[in-house]
Amino acid sequence: MEKRVYNAGIDFLRIFAMFMIVVTHVLGKGGIRDSVSGTVDAHFLQTWIIQASVYVAVNCYALISGYVGFRSHFKYSKLINLWLQVAFYTIGLTLFFLLLGKPIEAQDWIGAFFPVITGQYWYVTAYFGLMLTMPFFNIALPRMGLSDLGKMIVTGFVVFSLLPVLLDTSVSEFSLSKGFSMTWLILLYIVGAFLARIDIKRLNKPFWLIGLYIFS
Repeated sequence: MEKRVYNAGIDFLRIFAMFMIVVTHVLGKGGIRDSVSGTVDAHFLQTWIIQASVYVAVNCYALISGYVGFRSHFKYSKLINLWLQVAFYTIGLTLFFLLLGKPIEAQDWIGAFFPVITGQYWYVTAYFGLMLTMPFFNIALPRMGLSDLGKMIVTGFVVFSLLPVLLDTSVSEFSLSKGFSMTWLILLYIVGAFLARIDIKRLNKPFWLIGLYIFS
């Protein structure tokens, strides 16, 4: 059995990614982005520079999943645990609003008991889809040649990301939903595995780190 080595950098990245998620929610849900829209001034530029800087937060989690998880033995019980954890909160919140006298319909209960397939939380739904594919990727990724793995990554990003942007097209079958889709998380999972395969710690130079940040 392969010995696991604690990586403090991974934990730091998780913490920092959570901080970035808080920042992006403050900008969005807090109404800051809306308050500066319409006029390109110093406040507008500051807001969107910060937003662009923290937009990679979710990408970091997907990369970490691939980096640390592609050699692990996947347990299907994780799917059940994820579903039950999310359902616990959705059912609890639905009951809470019911007690407050809010109108709760049958569709609300369906969403509460089946939060994953009804898209109650986009990341949970996308990540659940990624988890379904993990057993197959965890068999293939450690065995693929690095050259073939690199070609698969480049092809995936060109077809699913680069070309739709350059051609200004929106094809639902190829849609990455601005980084909010299962397909995007799968691509990043593969990239994370690739980085682990090439041992990115040997490439611990500012150039590579900055390039990875921009790429993600």
